[in-house]
Amino acid sequence: MHFIDTWLRASEQFVPTLIGRLRHPATVVSSLAPRNLDRFPLASLASLAPVCDRVPARLRRPAASVTLSALAVRRRVRLIHVHHGYRLHEVRDTARFLGLPVVVSLHGHDVTGYREQHPDIYRGHLDRVAAAIVPSRFLRDLAVAAGCRPETIHVIPSGVDTTWFHPTPPPSGPPTVLFVGRFVEKKGIDVLLEAWPTVRRAVPEARLRLLGYGPLEELARQPRPGVEVVTAPSHSEVREAIRAA
Repeated sequence: MHFIDTWLRASEQFVPTLIGRLRHPATVVSSLAPRNLDRFPLASLASLAPVCDRVPARLRRPAASVTLSALAVRRRVRLIHVHHGYRLHEVRDTARFLGLPVVVSLHGHDVTGYREQHPDIYRGHLDRVAAAIVPSRFLRDLAVAAGCRPETIHVIPSGVDTTWFHPTPPPSGPPTVLFVGRFVEKKGIDVLLEAWPTVRRAVPEARLRLLGYGPLEELARQPRPGVEVVTAPSHSEVREAIRAA
């Protein structure tokens, strides 16, 4: 069983790619009401929201645990894989009741900005997982600081599908700078936009393409010469933009 807080934010396209490439089919459970189903359709998706939204706030945690446990029994679940740590606590009772191992994939914000906002969010949870997966040694250290036992952590860098992304001839046309990612400060999009007038003065025909979405979208969309913004791009749009840059 794969467990995630929300199916699915536009920036998390790697999650369905990972799930789809596994050898064994699996149930996916979303804690909150699903969204973006038109972009990320999934036949095996279940949600706890229809049950939890009908009960008083004080009963939501036990209702979620009972519903999750029933799903796990009905679908013969042998392991719970939690994507992002945000709602890791929601699987604890089910895992304990059914004796299931828990694996958590920590992708970044869940052990950086989110933990800074909620310092104790993982206390009593990360130290109990059977395994924690992180994409870098940098996040490994943060996972240990958040409570993971070092021996349970596996560093597995994010892969690239070389059947989809592969070398192409250099593009023709004007020099193009490409940004692909969330429009947030830690990605440096504000620094890039501040530097762009200097680039244009040196290379007047240069253009800048910004592919992504996020809280700094208003900043990204401010009129600037040679700048184009594409929000929530598809895989195909990202690949073609890379090829043209």
